[in-house]
Amino acid sequence: MNPSERARRAAMLCCHFARNFAYYSVFRSSAVLLEEGFWLTVHGNFVDVCVLEWCKLFGNRNGKYHWQNVTLNPQEFRRQLLNMHGIDEAQLEKLWNEVKDYRDDFVAHLEEDEATAIPNLNVPYLLTTFYFRALQSDFPDLQLTSTLPQYFDRYYDGCLKQAQEVLKYTEANRRV
Repeated sequence: MNPSERARRAAMLCCHFARNFAYYSVFRSSAVLLEEGFWLTVHGNFVDVCVLEWCKLFGNRNGKYHWQNVTLNPQEFRRQLLNMHGIDEAQLEKLWNEVKDYRDDFVAHLEEDEATAIPNLNVPYLLTTFYFRALQSDFPDLQLTSTLPQYFDRYYDGCLKQAQEVLKYTEANRRV
């Protein structure tokens, strides 16, 4: 796979994360989650996909789409990523471990614990946004493809709006 194709696929993973994070964010405080069944399952799936996609982008350092294997200047990417978000290596490692533990214990496997804390995905969203923009900077041809958004924040906002419309419809048609 050539570097441009790898970058395009990494950018798609960033979008998958953002879309699922938007959907998760809208539904996480909804009363529809109090009911067992469809919406509770879908909501859990949003979290699980976020975790899986983020691990592909920021987790396995040997992975095809890990930022170290896709960005053109990984050292500069890391420096800017940490500086922009005011985090250090230890905080990034702690975040990685929280997301990885959730993935390992409740997505990839089912450990003996009955419950776990869902990792806070706000910082992973910010880091994913940064990664997407870095890919656009490193690979300007990504901005020309119709399969990727030109503006990541607008894409996320559009996903939020879509989920809000679905939630509004669902709540309006919910049986009491």
